[in-house]
Formats: sequence, C-alpha cells, structure tokens
Amino acid sequence: FVRSEKDKRRVTGETSLWGTVTAEGSRWEELKQSLGGKLKLALKDGKIRGFTVVANILRILNLTPDPVKGVPYDSLRASFELKQGVLETQNLTFVSDTIKIGGVGTIDLGRKEVDMLLAVQPLRTVDKVINAMKLSRIPVLGRLLFGKERSVLVVAIKVEGPLDEPEVAPVAEESLGRGIFGIFRRLFELPGELAPDRKSSASK
Repeated sequence: FVRSEKDKRRVTGETSLWGTVTAEGSRWEELKQSLGGKLKLALKDGKIRGFTVVANILRILNLTPDPVKGVPYDSLRASFELKQGVLETQNLTFVSDTIKIGGVGTIDLGRKEVDMLLAVQPLRTVDKVINAMKLSRIPVLGRLLFGKERSVLVVAIKVEGPLDEPEVAPVAEESLGRGIFGIFRRLFELPGELAPDRKSSASK
C-alpha cells in the first residue's frame, strides 16, 4: 500500500520491493543527491486512484477513468538503477484489463521530476480509441513495432515535469530514436513479463 502526501492519491496492491541503496552525507539534501543502488518493484492486484498522469493517459485514448473507484490493475513492475538520486528504468510495465503499458525513463528524487516515454496499448473498446486517434491526429506506433502482419494499436506518450502534476502528451514517431523502438518491441513481445502469472501467484 502506497499513499502520497495528498490524501486522495494512493496506490493499493500486494507490493514487493528488493534491492540495495547507499547514500553519503550529513544533511538530507546531500543524502538525496548521493543515493545509489539497484531496486526491483512489483505490485499486483490493486488500484491506482487520484493520480492525474493515469487519468490523462486514459483520456488521450478516449477512455474515461472512474474518479471514485480508481483504475484496477493486474501488475505493475520495474527494475531501477539509482545513481546520484535519479532512478532510471528500461522495463517499466503496467497491465490492467483496459491498457498495457511499457515504459522507459527517469525519476529525479531530488528535484521531484519525471521524464518517461511510454508505449500504451488499449485492450478494450479499440474501435472507440481508433476513432479518437483519427479525430485528434494522434500518431500510432503499432505497425512500426510489430510490422504489418502483427499490427496492433500502440501509442507513444511522453510524461515529463513535476512528479505531482507532470505533462502527459502523445509523441510523434519522428521524435523517437531507434533504440526506443527496440525496447518497446521487447516489452510487448514478452507476455510473460507483462501479464501476471496467475498460476504461480496462486501457488505461493
């Protein structure tokens, strides 16, 4: 269970966190800037409520989040490298019955800023989403990620700015590097990494 400073924003679910963290300094600011280590985070079977970044991603896809119930999810996972107070991930994944997300980027703990690039795949009401994409001229990355025969609807979204209220906006393919496409392709072609393993969960 994770709760933000603002009481209305919270993340619930079964949470596991592994890793090592080191820091040097005598003051809190020095400690934050020197933070280093490696972390692995895994959450499952929970809800995200009150975070505008999630609501804005759904709105871009013409999906409407429930402000009271929040967004249920199956799994949220990421591995982080922590250097000088900055968390970096190349394999953030989020899976719900509505959307699947693969993400890369950084979270600056000292400055409380986020800079993430997400590949978002809607899993339901696809026709509704496609119509919204056409009307808004939002670029779709599906063919670039998987080729014509395995084309799926995938939208690139940039999340950047203060952690409390980052900007959330779709990104055109021209502004993405080739390395990003390789990461997104790997994330979306590994269902075992993205989807929760219900058999193994039940056996634990």
